[in-house]
Amino acid sequence: MIDSKPLACCKGTRYARPRAMTEAGSGRGGHGGYSVRGRFYGFKLHAVIDDHGMIVRFALAAGNESDPPLARTLLAESEGTLVLGDRGYQGCGVYAQPKSNMKQPRPWWGAMGWLRKTIETVFSRLDRSFH
Repeated sequence: MIDSKPLACCKGTRYARPRAMTEAGSGRGGHGGYSVRGRFYGFKLHAVIDDHGMIVRFALAAGNESDPPLARTLLAESEGTLVLGDRGYQGCGVYAQPKSNMKQPRPWWGAMGWLRKTIETVFSRLDRSFH
């Protein structure tokens, strides 16, 4: 399974005026990105876990980088295996829940959603451990 988690350095009104890591910013907007919870300034943790919940590979990327190119790099060694992901990883060999406007959607079973909760649990444990 593969997923990403935003690691925000600042949110909300402070997004427009970050004082930390300004040298590391890349072009317009620096490391700003969007997540399900809105805009943030920071990085993204991309993690690949096995079926036991252990992190196999991970990468840190700028918050404004898209998910598919980094997923292709992380999953280069696991060709031929089934990798579950979320909708952000579609188009890079990841089996994801179909979007509502897809012409030929793949079947998606309820058990796959239950398996996807495994990686969310891993991220929750990381949050609790390292705040």
